[in-house]
Amino acid sequence: LMCPITITPYALIIATVFAIVVGRLLFGGFGQNIFNPAAVGRAVVFAAFAGAATDLVTAATPTATIANTYHWLPATPEVLDKFLETFGGFGSLFMGTYAGAMGETFTIVILLVGIVLAVRRVIDWRVPVVYLGAIAIMTAIIALMCGLESYHGVPALIWYPALHLATGGVVFGAVFMLTDPVTNPTSASGRVIFALGAAILTVLLRMKANLPEGCLYSILLMNMFTPMIETAFDGNQLKIMKKVYITFACFCVLALGVSFFAAQTIEPVRTLSTSSSATAYVVPEAAEEAVL
Repeated sequence: LMCPITITPYALIIATVFAIVVGRLLFGGFGQNIFNPAAVGRAVVFAAFAGAATDLVTAATPTATIANTYHWLPATPEVLDKFLETFGGFGSLFMGTYAGAMGETFTIVILLVGIVLAVRRVIDWRVPVVYLGAIAIMTAIIALMCGLESYHGVPALIWYPALHLATGGVVFGAVFMLTDPVTNPTSASGRVIFALGAAILTVLLRMKANLPEGCLYSILLMNMFTPMIETAFDGNQLKIMKKVYITFACFCVLALGVSFFAAQTIEPVRTLSTSSSATAYVVPEAAEEAVL
């Protein structure tokens, strides 16, 4: 589900072998693995088979386009319209009618399935709610600090978080990967911290790293911290609530710091060139002089 339909068979086979052997069996088999096996397989596709999965990695997908051309910060309605026209608008982003992974693009259905799984207690509702909620709040803060304009009457505090949630695999990751019972903490408090940490890393990687999508690597990184979170919040949950609240507050402060850092160090894209490259970013005058 995390691969495009055009992926070559040999890339899919090798990635699957890595997912099973390295992601699971190497740590002792089912129930003993540290990393989400599917995430390990996709990481192999990203790292070693970009040419074999062009729709996912190098084609004009929403995440690649908004990261490379718009720096994740389309600041005006005109710039945002230019981006949305390429992929059919917000409706298309939520409906998944664009090039990308087979199972990640239909955001509306993924959310509905997530609700069903949460109601049936197959997954812990806290994980997707905290993860997606934290991403929405952090990106709303970024929109406010960067002075992003309203989009046809919709405040940036609404449309910008919606853009993040509809673009890429964050909703898929929230529902199907972060909720993996083997690789996330077993306690409710630990899962909240786990999801909040993943949200912070996702926003940080999207805004500042040389990666168009931050969800995959945020999951793998937080998988590494799962044993430590388990140890920290082990025991009677009522007796450790003070520790939980303090840790949660520290993570919230970290999330605010990441939002401020991203807003202060990234230049919003307010104009696009009218040259042959219609989506080329116009270099600010000072930066252009520095290059010259």
